[in-house]
Amino acid sequence: MQTPEAPTSEPELYRRHTWPSAWSIGSATLAIVYTLLFLVSPQPYWPAWATDANRQLTRAVSQFLKVRIQGTGLDQVDELWEHACYLGLVAGIVPLVAALIVCRGRVSGFGLRMPNRIGWRILAIGYICSLPFLLWMAASPSFGAPYIRDLRRAGAPTFYSYYAINMLTEHFFLHGVILGLLRHNGRWPNPPNVERDRKASRLKRTLQWVGLAQQVKPGKPLANIRQWVGLPERCVGPLIVSAILFAAVHFGKNPRELALSLPGGIGVAYIAYRTNTWITSYLLHLATAGTVFLWILIRSS
Repeated sequence: MQTPEAPTSEPELYRRHTWPSAWSIGSATLAIVYTLLFLVSPQPYWPAWATDANRQLTRAVSQFLKVRIQGTGLDQVDELWEHACYLGLVAGIVPLVAALIVCRGRVSGFGLRMPNRIGWRILAIGYICSLPFLLWMAASPSFGAPYIRDLRRAGAPTFYSYYAINMLTEHFFLHGVILGLLRHNGRWPNPPNVERDRKASRLKRTLQWVGLAQQVKPGKPLANIRQWVGLPERCVGPLIVSAILFAAVHFGKNPRELALSLPGGIGVAYIAYRTNTWITSYLLHLATAGTVFLWILIRSS
């Protein structure tokens, strides 16, 4: 007769569910190094070796792409298209291949899924809540100048197509691949619960309508907060790393845009996890960016 296993003690259970695995630590380190080398503009305070490595690698990739498109007619296009091709490779194709290998070809493993039933609600609420911050950012005298310059030089079709590709690859990499590969099993979590208690108070029912005020099991305070906001288990670490990298790719931008990038990165990573797909975060960013572009065009006319 088989002896039943002794129940797992609470401290052991807590460690098992909260300590990062070797896989998540290794993938987070690789993601940070990769992002700094290929997707972040070098900063004056970087050590010389890091700046040199970044510039040599990005130059090598750019030269590789120029050779491949030479003679196709694409080599005559605006430099924005050249950068779009660069992003398509380093933030699109390379992460896609890596994610397909790790997830064994299952696209749901890196967040390419249909939004859950609160996805469109969160998208609308997120857009409304972001408007005051967008206006504050766009009100900066130095904010709109680079965008207006690129728009006038490249033309509207190239300009808007470039930024659509820019944001698509950014969200695919940071909120699709990163949010999956940095988890303990290298996959996105199972679809999060969306609970509605019709006997609860009106305030609680309203919060549950957008996925908040979820059931909380007795435990650690941080775990209770995670459960209350509906964030799946083992997702806090990847969310934080993704938000830091989201802020990092905004280095060199307008100070107000940079200041909003970290809380914004936390918000869009949370929305991706909570709505069961990174597509909602991409659509939200596309909508907010379009609003800002429209605002600066109105101001400049």
